Amino acid sequence: MTKEKSTKRSRWLWIIAAVAVIGVGFLAFTLVEPTRLLRADADGVGAQDSQVAVAALGDLTAEATASGYVQASRETRLSLGVSGVVDKVAVAVGDEVQAGDVLVQLDTAALERSLANAELSLAIQEANLQDLLDGTSAAELASAQASVASAQANLEKVQAGATAADVQAARASLAAAQASYDKLLAGPDSATVTQAQASLDNAEAALRRAQSAYDRVADRPDVGMTQQALELEQATNNYQSARASYDQAMRAASNDQIQQSRANVDQAKASLQRLLDSPTPAELATAESQLAQAQAQRETALQGASAARLDVAQAQVEQARLNVQEAQATLAKGSLTAPFDGTITAVHISEGELASGLAVEIADTTRLQVALNVDEVDVGELALGQPAVVTLETWPDHEIQGKIASIAPRSNESSSALVSYEVLVNLGQTELPVRIGMSAEADLITAARTGVLLAPTAAITPDRAAGKYYVNRVRTGADGVRTTERVEVTIGLKDGNWTEITSGLRAGDEVVIGELTVPQVSGSTGFFGSGMRNGEGSGSPFGQ
Repeated sequence: MTKEKSTKRSRWLWIIAAVAVIGVGFLAFTLVEPTRLLRADADGVGAQDSQVAVAALGDLTAEATASGYVQASRETRLSLGVSGVVDKVAVAVGDEVQAGDVLVQLDTAALERSLANAELSLAIQEANLQDLLDGTSAAELASAQASVASAQANLEKVQAGATAADVQAARASLAAAQASYDKLLAGPDSATVTQAQASLDNAEAALRRAQSAYDRVADRPDVGMTQQALELEQATNNYQSARASYDQAMRAASNDQIQQSRANVDQAKASLQRLLDSPTPAELATAESQLAQAQAQRETALQGASAARLDVAQAQVEQARLNVQEAQATLAKGSLTAPFDGTITAVHISEGELASGLAVEIADTTRLQVALNVDEVDVGELALGQPAVVTLETWPDHEIQGKIASIAPRSNESSSALVSYEVLVNLGQTELPVRIGMSAEADLITAARTGVLLAPTAAITPDRAAGKYYVNRVRTGADGVRTTERVEVTIGLKDGNWTEITSGLRAGDEVVIGELTVPQVSGSTGFFGSGMRNGEGSGSPFGQ
């Protein structure tokens, strides 16, 4: 509630209180004969005007007043668990929804693929574990035995070293490579050139003859289909092939050809040397390692999976299962659902946008509360379940019943010197269209007494130093003379106008309201009159 509203409400409360006081006074003077208790006596002692009231049984309540605003008993801001493109916004501000209703749906195609991949990985890991649990098949065992035999034969071959045939073949390869290299270095030989020249000359002569025969029939329209045309084509091809062979025979080797031929020679020498030096320590070590590995695999196949391998496989299955659960949870976050029945109070996203974070706000408007700021002076008198009467700024003439639902364990944070605590009051049933955020004021019933002895607070005189309370009780003698006596009383609950008397008075006793200056009184029936004795009458907290 704003300061201006609070001031306006307080002004109206003061006006109402003033009117009530005037009304009570008017009623009192109408129903009761005012008494001049302390009249001048025979000695001429002065007197003061006073009133007399009757102590009677009645009901009494004590209240604390506080202001605040209406809020929902449950209200939350819903955020998207994952970011993504908004496929659908299913609600708008003001919509009523049920718990579990889908409010926002993201495009989840990528999330669905991630879940499918996770499920596939889980199936693979479960199959691997099952294979270990089932043991080694006959085919796997036979393959392991064959691997050992092959590794053993290879080791024996390495240990035996190179055979004479292997060395002879290596020497022949080296000789061939060396001859080819020497030939390249020597260049074209005369025999090859002479032979290439002869082939070229013969091809050239055949080409001239074929050309001459073709020229004789060149005028024919079907010359392309004649035998002379075919023979000319063949002679031309033979000549070109002979020319290429001759050019090759006359051409010297290129540097790249020489280098490649030299590399072939070096490689052949290295191969021959490895055979002559075999077996080398490295070759023996490699062959022995291959045999040992094959034997270990055979032992594993014979004995089945070890406990360690089973533990690893089981851990891999569990990890894959966790990945599936995580993918499922992530996919579920692609849909934002209502956590409880309520009303949509805000929507922060739109369809088609890339969204993350806050999306929708929802409140349970079927159960409303008033959040009050209660002064520390009053908060100690409050307890859960105590009744309250709430009025709203919108409808100041309508009262709504409520009960205290919670009292904050710590004070509100404020820069003000005043200390207050938040108190929540559950609103009862009402036909008013109450809305969240409305300004409210509440009277909190801190205590209530029924059928207790009551006296006006103005009739009680406190002795602060002694911690005691007194009243001036009126007594009427047999001769009709009225006197007062100072009586100590103990008090209980009070509401500002009335005070509970727990001892010292009885119902029907008359007490003086105001200060006394003379000890004797005479004459009157007293304030409220005899008709109010024993709790009778109206216009007071006394019962009927």
